[in-house]
Amino acid sequence: MKKNIQFTNKSIAHGGPGTFQTRITSFLKDNNYKVTSSEDRSKPDLLFIISSTRKYFWIIKNKIKGKKVIQRLDGYLWKHKFEKRSLYFKIKCELMNLNMAFIRKYIANHIIYQSEYIKLEWEKRYGALLKDFSIIHNAASEDFFKDKINYDIKAKFRIVCVEGAIQGDKLTIAILKRLEEIVKVNPSIDKIDIYGDDRQINKRLFNENLIDFKGVVSRDSIHKIYNKKNIIFFVLEINPPCPNSLIESICARIPSIGFDTGSYSELAKNTGISMKYNKNKNSLDIPDLKVIDDAIDTMIKNYSLYAKNTFSISDIYKLERMGKEYLNIIINLT
Repeated sequence: MKKNIQFTNKSIAHGGPGTFQTRITSFLKDNNYKVTSSEDRSKPDLLFIISSTRKYFWIIKNKIKGKKVIQRLDGYLWKHKFEKRSLYFKIKCELMNLNMAFIRKYIANHIIYQSEYIKLEWEKRYGALLKDFSIIHNAASEDFFKDKINYDIKAKFRIVCVEGAIQGDKLTIAILKRLEEIVKVNPSIDKIDIYGDDRQINKRLFNENLIDFKGVVSRDSIHKIYNKKNIIFFVLEINPPCPNSLIESICARIPSIGFDTGSYSELAKNTGISMKYNKNKNSLDIPDLKVIDDAIDTMIKNYSLYAKNTFSISDIYKLERMGKEYLNIIINLT
């Protein structure tokens, strides 16, 4: 009989957690596992929590029966502390953090951190734990892997940002405005394409001829974003936990630019340019954004070199590698 791995909920339509759940579900099914959610009327052999859940009855009922729990941890919420948000919203964010921390400390049998950065941040804020853990980077599906670099020395460059949701905070706005100014004065750049849920951002602040907000793209179509020539992937997020979009761009042979915060340097290695963030990384203080101009100039001059470097690390971001690491943990717990 197939062992049943039970997630808290079914995967959501877009965003990093949903993408991960879709990919790991496919891998587990291919390896003769049954995958369900807590909404299904089936008995689990293992509980799998992505970040947090409010379904404590489901957890307690199965823990009493001796079932083990895997918690895959994302980064904790922090931007709300520096934004003009309602008290209700800020309390909600802190409760979500406490929920994740409680599961991490008291419920999970094995914690999976998506990056070394996430592990260090959780330990810094909520303390180190004497329990089993793993650090497993996310992976890209085969749709993203390219066998050549899509580069034309005569063509203009296009900057691409891909996020689950485009934040509307002052720092994100400032970065986008800087990119817009660069497009105005740099004849080598054609345009900036922004993909993701953009409901939080005031698009009227930007020139639509320079920055094109594309909105949400279906999970099955995201790989098509990277089929154009001379794409430079730009990481908008500060303190990114382990962005699928960055990993996918690497596998598509596209070099990147990002600030030296979060897991960016850990993931990109020598395939991108890490910009100095000369402010407090755990705030929304706006750093010297002129570093973006320099990074883009350097990338344009050395595009082929950075793109070639993707071949040396892309294998570690294959779904098969990630799946086997999760599978080994599941086997040990069941």
